[in-house]
Amino acid sequence: MCVYAHAEAGLFAALYGSGYTFGQLLHKANLQPDFKQFTNAETPDAVINNFTRLQPTFTKLEIQVSIKNAKQIIRREKGVASRLLYSIKAELDNLESELRGTSVEPTSALLQTRTSKAELHGYNESIRRIFNNNIRMSASNPTLLRESMHLMRFTEHGAKVRADEDIALAEDYARKVEERHQRHQEQL
Repeated sequence: MCVYAHAEAGLFAALYGSGYTFGQLLHKANLQPDFKQFTNAETPDAVINNFTRLQPTFTKLEIQVSIKNAKQIIRREKGVASRLLYSIKAELDNLESELRGTSVEPTSALLQTRTSKAELHGYNESIRRIFNNNIRMSASNPTLLRESMHLMRFTEHGAKVRADEDIALAEDYARKVEERHQRHQEQL
């Protein structure tokens, strides 16, 4: 399976922040059967819905997504979504290599039969319930979640401005050192 993603870091994090694009990717790989119940929106309820629907698929793929990771993706912290995407790609490649030489396509039903540490239905169900409860508790105040999602853009912009200022200061310092060096050479 080919995975295409936008290279621009800010756009990449925003694209995957709601969980919808992860669901879309897994649906195209025939691994997310309930994709029709995903919501392509940035509201806290939509984001929580998407991530609680993704969690069972991640568990079946043996990809560890903690509450902390989910919150980091929702807040669009750089690098977290790309690491998860890499884990998904690695597991899909693994699954394809397991099926190489057969005419079987990867599907969610195949994941059910795949042996894993989390094989018991009760275990999977309790993990799903715990994840669902934890993500809802962490997003119990939708206003705070929206605010943190909104402020992330300004935080990223501030970091970029600070980096640009640091570069300008470094260039200015290097220019002054070079001028001093030239004056010193002229005096000799």
